[in-house]
Amino acid sequence: MTAILNTLINGHAYDFSSIKLTTAVPGAPPLIERFTALNYEHSVSVGELRGRGSKVLATTRGEYNANASMTLYLEDWQLMRSGLFAMPFPPGGGFMEKRFQIVAAYAEFGSSIVTDVLRGGRVIKVGKGYSRGTDPLMVDIDLHVMEVLEDAQPAVIDGSTVLSL
Repeated sequence: MTAILNTLINGHAYDFSSIKLTTAVPGAPPLIERFTALNYEHSVSVGELRGRGSKVLATTRGEYNANASMTLYLEDWQLMRSGLFAMPFPPGGGFMEKRFQIVAAYAEFGSSIVTDVLRGGRVIKVGKGYSRGTDPLMVDIDLHVMEVLEDAQPAVIDGSTVLSL
């Protein structure tokens, strides 16, 4: 409880400028600074076992799902897209067939560093919409994500999760 109070009194609350976004796509900048939005979520859909009564008696382990989206400047998207296309696996695949990892780290003076890892990201939608004005051109990207690790902690643990200590 003291750490939380010290953070609120002596530090800064996390805000958008607290985010450091990195990826290992060849040819793209390892540190992505020119983005204006990052969204991700994960969930578990469970099945229910019911008997003759109205209450749930048990649930299944369920199915885990994760997705993400981000908005990048056009120039940075072009670098990322070219890097994805050049990745060797799967051979001959297009840029929407390649998987990559995104690391979102949140840091502020007086606060702990929070690191979320979006494993196995794959571009599933690219949205562009431009109009006259002074704003730079942006690209909206939707991602299918295999797993989100919140501060290195998986949401579910099963035979497909590899824990590294």
